Amino acid sequence: MGLVQVAYSSGRDRDLRWRIEETLSERAKLLDLRSDLDANRSWLAFSVADDDLGERLLAVLDLVIDRIDLTRHAGSFPRIGAIDDLRIIADVDVPNLAAEIAERYAVPVFLTGLSRSRLTEEDLAAMRERGFGGLMAEMPAPDFGPDHVHPHFGVLPMGRWRFYLTCQVRIAETSLNVAARLAEEVRQYVELENERFQGVRAMAYVRAAFGDTVLHLEFHEPDLAPPDPVLKWVHVRSELLRRAVLGAEMVGAVRPQDLIATRLAPVRSKQVLWT
Repeated sequence: MGLVQVAYSSGRDRDLRWRIEETLSERAKLLDLRSDLDANRSWLAFSVADDDLGERLLAVLDLVIDRIDLTRHAGSFPRIGAIDDLRIIADVDVPNLAAEIAERYAVPVFLTGLSRSRLTEEDLAAMRERGFGGLMAEMPAPDFGPDHVHPHFGVLPMGRWRFYLTCQVRIAETSLNVAARLAEEVRQYVELENERFQGVRAMAYVRAAFGDTVLHLEFHEPDLAPPDPVLKWVHVRSELLRRAVLGAEMVGAVRPQDLIATRLAPVRSKQVLWT
């Protein structure tokens, strides 16, 4: 059984959400689909048999890419593609699937995670810093597809990944003072090889419509560095910086063994990836 986790650049299209749910009602299990109206972004996770993964994924991409035009997109989350992040945790031929996607949609595809071959993590981070508009002016050579940004869909980063967890923490502030500071401190702890932060990645963004900021955390070594110790640290640091933590939630798939270490961030029952 494989797992697919997708971030796509639309958080306000309810009809699209319904169509995705309908598409995944056959030969797949929808684990999570949640949207952020201010970020104008959605996070999707579904499990599917390895043999059906390519077909179900393409069915979802057909829906999403047909509905998103980045030239008309507005949202607080930095983005480079209609399909802004596609991660596959499965024993499938990801490069072959990436080549098919590049040809099907005429979109540049950049391999990420365990599939990465051309670009470093720093290169990919620099692409996100520049955003869709910046890539329109200059784009690195992709792994597959055209050598220029698609005028509506942008680019598509995808790859095979090991299982990871995602958590979003809401902080009571209307600027990035605290959330961005915490994200930078996480990166510093990772560089110092602090065991609590092993494999943790962090970024922050503002949600002006909600009057808060989000600290977006990914745990790429969840068996060694689970969420709860980091979330406890976030609470302590936020309090010292005189900002309240409004809440936290797990996003995407969660394994049964992760539940004991995600008590500070609620998990919906359907998110649990039972094997």
